[in-house]
Amino acid sequence: MANEVGDQANADDLAEFLSARHPRVRETALWGNGTLPLEFHTYLSQALPPVRYVSSVRALVFRGDEILVSCNENDLHIVPGGRLEAGESIEQALHREVREETGWTISELRMVGFIHFHHLAAKPAGYAYPHPDFLQLVYRAETLAHDPSAMLVDEYEWCGFRLCAISEIPALPLPAGQRVLFDEALRMHNS
Repeated sequence: MANEVGDQANADDLAEFLSARHPRVRETALWGNGTLPLEFHTYLSQALPPVRYVSSVRALVFRGDEILVSCNENDLHIVPGGRLEAGESIEQALHREVREETGWTISELRMVGFIHFHHLAAKPAGYAYPHPDFLQLVYRAETLAHDPSAMLVDEYEWCGFRLCAISEIPALPLPAGQRVLFDEALRMHNS
């Protein structure tokens, strides 16, 4: 991951990578109890971006004609996942995060795209994560087996999940970026 000294040099390689791709959706959000304004762009691409920017991984998880839908106290999501831990590969992190959040083991991973986040405010003191840019990789996966005892719960983790018919997804109140990722993952799922 980028450190403060190397941020500008590293930003150049990210800018070069992004310049060859076109974002499908632009969104904004406030994270950290409203103290971290972010702009983010969703890209459809199977090209792996510069890994030093990848802070987390997510997956759209299918089971036949169903997909996992998770919720936390505020939102519905169709992309369970989370942060990479030190020394962990992207694939290891994805398997661990999906299992911890949903209890499902997964297989048949295929990259769908990525989300490029850009902080709109100065780096807060003590902020331990990449700044001003970071990426989340998004994959599609298939379920293997379910073990509810593998789920971990904390103050932000999902308060539940369910398998939802793919046909129900258009009616759910999902952000535009997740809809774009879903459409692409469904195309891949059906091919």
